[in-house]
Amino acid sequence: MKEELIKLITISTKTTGRDIMDEVHKEFINLKINIQNIVSITTDGAPNMVGKNNGFIKLFSNEILHPLINFHCIIHQEDLCAKDSMKSLQKVMETVTKIVNFITSPALNNRQFAKLLEEVESQYSGLLMYNSVRWLSRGQVLHRFVELLAEVRLFLSDKSQDYPELTDLNWLNDLMFFTDFTAIYNDLNKKLQGRGQTILTMFDNIKIFEKKIEVFCKDLQNENLKYFPYLKKQLIDSKHFKDDQFDMKLIITKYVKILKNAYELFSSRFSQFRHLDSTLQFLLNPHNIKFEELELSFFEWLNIENLEMELIEFQGSNIWRNKFINLNNELENNHHEIGRNFKSENLILNEWKSLPNSFASMKKLALSLLTMFGSTYACEQLFSSMNFIKSTVRNRLGKDLSEACVHLKSTKYSPRIDSLANKMQQKISH
Repeated sequence: MKEELIKLITISTKTTGRDIMDEVHKEFINLKINIQNIVSITTDGAPNMVGKNNGFIKLFSNEILHPLINFHCIIHQEDLCAKDSMKSLQKVMETVTKIVNFITSPALNNRQFAKLLEEVESQYSGLLMYNSVRWLSRGQVLHRFVELLAEVRLFLSDKSQDYPELTDLNWLNDLMFFTDFTAIYNDLNKKLQGRGQTILTMFDNIKIFEKKIEVFCKDLQNENLKYFPYLKKQLIDSKHFKDDQFDMKLIITKYVKILKNAYELFSSRFSQFRHLDSTLQFLLNPHNIKFEELELSFFEWLNIENLEMELIEFQGSNIWRNKFINLNNELENNHHEIGRNFKSENLILNEWKSLPNSFASMKKLALSLLTMFGSTYACEQLFSSMNFIKSTVRNRLGKDLSEACVHLKSTKYSPRIDSLANKMQQKISH
């Protein structure tokens, strides 16, 4: 199984591709890790990482003398697609953020709004503040805001705050559509997060989402709005009270255009993953895949020249075919646990390791594919932990202590406190 973290490195001066490469190379040597076995690198797409001539990946590839597969984090790309497809609705988020900040930032307003919610017996105790850095923040903020829209209107009226948007039908339509669609994006985002997912599983979720967007478009065009509950309720109310100003076709056309734009953005991104899509299928379906479907140009340095012959022997044996048929069934049965308690990569890895050495080339390719990260989720999660560990009130925390705290935060080791305590002799006061 691949390790999700090797080491955190502090770079005190410049962070050019060369600086990063030198530090990373030095740490691999210190840890006695053979860098010749590295197959791919996943980044956030920063220029110092992916620059054509002086980026980290290019320099590192020159150092190890074989090509590297460069992936731009799936979650980062999904987030960029979400932001770009929703640009036309950005003003909605800006207004919501202003209102939320007015209510929650001043302590007095926050307490008074909480009291109002208590009086009307709301299930919520307050609004959520928007954090542009957190992936799921936008959808959660909008959902809570819409749920408390009546209370927000009442509170702003008492405070003599004028927000005409809250009674503007077009703005409210946009708000409801925005809320529904961000909830859909958040569902995808949650599926992409978590550890123990193979790159194959993550990219499958992206392709599934693209198919869902097509369904969402048809749902809107047919005016069923099955997948847009907030928008549906808003349009029903608007049609009832403002029939003379209501144009359903115009509204639907506007939102279908946004969905189609989202589909185009998803289709144009993830090029690295699409290029290797058929090869990634090899992990789970070596019993069905054709040799011609494999993109092996990035793997020639692995010395897998016997792969075609091994694949013929493998697919001609019912014993080996049935092993992977059973593996697929087990993964299907545990599908809903992937990313939580169940790790799909462990099952896949164990299945490939159980094959005899007569399939050495096949095993090399499969294990190389398993070492690939689909996202930088583990790193991003650790950065969030670092914000708590090395906060502004702990600004004198040294490098060694910071590293120790990070290890404690990220370790999966669980000490047996009771057993250790029983071995200790209590100090009895005299």
